Amino acid sequence: MKLSVCIPVFNFDVRRLVSDLAQEISRKKIDAEIILIDDASEDYFQEKNSEITPRVNSYIFLQENIGRSAIRNMFLKYASGEWLLFLDCDAGIVSENFLSKYLEFFAQNPEATAVYGGFSEDGAQRTLRNYYSAKREVPDIAARRKHPHTSLKGINFAIRRDVFAKINFDERISTYGYEDWMLGYSLAKNEFPVDHIENPVLHLDKTTDAEFLKKTECSMRTLARLLKDKQYADAISGMKIAKAYRLLSYLHLAKHFSELFNVFEKPVKRLLLSGNYFIPLLDFYKILLLCSLMEQDMD
Repeated sequence: MKLSVCIPVFNFDVRRLVSDLAQEISRKKIDAEIILIDDASEDYFQEKNSEITPRVNSYIFLQENIGRSAIRNMFLKYASGEWLLFLDCDAGIVSENFLSKYLEFFAQNPEATAVYGGFSEDGAQRTLRNYYSAKREVPDIAARRKHPHTSLKGINFAIRRDVFAKINFDERISTYGYEDWMLGYSLAKNEFPVDHIENPVLHLDKTTDAEFLKKTECSMRTLARLLKDKQYADAISGMKIAKAYRLLSYLHLAKHFSELFNVFEKPVKRLLLSGNYFIPLLDFYKILLLCSLMEQDMD
């Protein structure tokens, strides 16, 4: 059974990640290929990562950034494996049997269609991104299995090639945020199960607090577009923040929250960037921003 390891790259040094994967493939004689697609990274990262070209099977450089959904779908064009294993470029391998664990699961579960291995945060880094992720995005495996499709994250998951050819990332979502959620929703809608195993990678994200806040704001703009598009109504109905917005709208409070955003935006951002992390405050900021965006005409 051939495995295609698919790594979309953007402004991150993937030399260690590729080296660890290549070592396991060589050591255990695994039938696998490593494919990188660079989404128009800065020259600095392209030059560094070019060093590992001999250790990968395909390395494609894009001239223009096409976004998180489109670049992942592009791997179908280059991958030849029965299973595609997607890893974010800021993932770190923590087990020398990482690939073997996936292959063992595939062999023991021939009916499987998609598998999520999970991730853990780098405890050495104390950032708003890591703190938020640890509190909200890293549930234990029992919790993941209770909500298998909505727990799916793109950082470390495998999907059968024939399934991914039918159910892939929604390229209409070209900006940051919710592409993972939509993939999980599509798999659920088409009755493809998502299995969960304990085979985590380490999240080596180097995002600063200010950068993370900008990404959060971008994700709220993405969500606002989805909320305004009726064709996504069912898909996002299970999102907690979408539910919160709809409740506020039903109670005719959304407009008032939008007005509050103008009052609280600067002081809340200042507190979030102060290093004293309080996740409910970030939640408050997100719902205020979302209400504000929903009152605006968006491109």
